[in-house]
Amino acid sequence: GLGSVYLGLMTLLKLLLGVLLILSSPLLQAVCSPDQEPITVVLLLPLAEGSTPFGQSLLDGFIAADDEGVDSACEVNLRYLNTEEESTTFIQQWYRALELEPELLIGPLLEQHQQQLVDLSVIELPENTTWLYPGEPTHLPVSQSEQLLTFSISWREQLRNLLEYGWDQGQHDIVLLLPDSDLGRKIADATVLVWETKGGVVTAVAHYGKRFSTLNQAMRQLIRESRGSFDVLLTLANDQQLRMLRPLMSYHSREEPIYSLMPPVGERGLKKDLQEIYFPMHPALLERSDPGFEVDDFLLQVENVGFDLMMLTRTGEWQQLQKKGSYLGRSGRYTIEDRQLIRTFCIAVSDKKRPVLHWCPQSEEIQEFGL
Repeated sequence: GLGSVYLGLMTLLKLLLGVLLILSSPLLQAVCSPDQEPITVVLLLPLAEGSTPFGQSLLDGFIAADDEGVDSACEVNLRYLNTEEESTTFIQQWYRALELEPELLIGPLLEQHQQQLVDLSVIELPENTTWLYPGEPTHLPVSQSEQLLTFSISWREQLRNLLEYGWDQGQHDIVLLLPDSDLGRKIADATVLVWETKGGVVTAVAHYGKRFSTLNQAMRQLIRESRGSFDVLLTLANDQQLRMLRPLMSYHSREEPIYSLMPPVGERGLKKDLQEIYFPMHPALLERSDPGFEVDDFLLQVENVGFDLMMLTRTGEWQQLQKKGSYLGRSGRYTIEDRQLIRTFCIAVSDKKRPVLHWCPQSEEIQEFGL
């Protein structure tokens, strides 16, 4: 009746107002003008000594991009708050961040702080704030969900890239070889959910332990449970384990490609037994004169994300992303899909000496996966 029509119109009006609010945000203006007020960016990061180094790496990227030469750049007021400050609580730091009324709010990175936000009765954001949240938004009590964007600097982004690439290659039947740990089980659950929703088949999952002998046991389990029918093996493994996988597969007369969530680390990791191992890498890392992956590059990957987010803000490219455009940064090609800021990486393959570029995203490509 009339009541349902009224409710439908009000819902539509609310959606339209949400879209207008986002597009009118200073963060998402297409062109920066000289008389425009500075864009305030607030970062909520773990910066305590002895804490995870990812917070400092992300901040380093923002600071580096702030010094980068940009034509007609937006003026940015960069502020950051330590979420592990001993003299206060995280929730107090959260409300301090909101009091600054930033156009762009990023964080928090740590799961325990994200959980504290989930436990709040409601989250009210300032009117012009776009919140870039590095986690799962499912249970966040945000009253203005149209002001929320999610992104990831975790294994989920590597996994999404490998699955997207594998699907495009027609490799629809996969097996998973993962650590016997909470992380290994999280990766397995996420892969099965996304892959089977897409229409693919996870034909077997096996978890290996700390002893090297468990790798062969897990490999036998995969082949037995999949009845030998799979297109690709997806794994999370360290260098020594990665070097064992290809000989193990050869021993079992298997030649399928191996997808690794992590690249082989260091020169010695690229010398043998790593044929046809594919892994995601940032474009900026592959452009170096020596594209080998070192331990420090794990932090450099996070720094690259900070650099890109600051450059998106200084160049006024956010609105282009909002309109289904894309932005090629140091850490990949950025697009926005379903309130997610997605990064598409390059895919590299190891040869005898170094990672070799196998595929990189083009500007017109918009990704369809969500993790």
